[in-house]
Amino acid sequence: MNSPAKPGTKKLQEGGQLYWIFLTTGKSSEGVDKELIEEMQAAHLANFKTLAEQKKLLTAGPISDPEKRLRGIVVVQAHNRDELKAMFKDDPFVQKGYLNVEATEMDFEYGAINTRITPDGLEEFRLVILEKDSKPNEFSESDSKENQSYIAEMSSEKDLLLTAFLPKEGFNRAAILVMAKGENDDSIDQKVSNIPAVKAGVWKFRIFPLLMGKGTLTKAG
Repeated sequence: MNSPAKPGTKKLQEGGQLYWIFLTTGKSSEGVDKELIEEMQAAHLANFKTLAEQKKLLTAGPISDPEKRLRGIVVVQAHNRDELKAMFKDDPFVQKGYLNVEATEMDFEYGAINTRITPDGLEEFRLVILEKDSKPNEFSESDSKENQSYIAEMSSEKDLLLTAFLPKEGFNRAAILVMAKGENDDSIDQKVSNIPAVKAGVWKFRIFPLLMGKGTLTKAG
């Protein structure tokens, strides 16, 4: 399912490979002085600002995970893993082990990230994580084409704002969808449940609230 990226996404990749990062919970910060936590949070955000100014950071935002394992997402572009690692050298949460960085290459399928926005608060989206089943059923080439067609149809309805595939071998997560927040998650659940790879048991999914800056993702048209 490697159809061309939408207009604007190829240009982003000229600065290096795109990486989708999950920030996950590391060691406990229980007992750490509150002022120190606040200082680390300020440095954490300042690092993102620096990366944005260097045109390496596309977007970042916190995830609301009931299990408190997934803490946030970051999308960056880097020429190699060493450059990627260096992006977090000034982030004390990462350096001290309070946050872990789980990064994988990403391929845009639909949508684009608007990096030229004026900070104007946060907007809530729905992050759908599509994961490979531990014992997947067979999925033929024709099934893959049907899968692609279904996701393209979802995107045409304009509530699917971004689709990216995570092709790293040995990585359980297969793809992510970022969708507009509706009145409730029932319609999203129903649409995702009907993705052919999900219906066939090849993928399973989870849905999380995700916050990003207003205007980062917008509906086409």
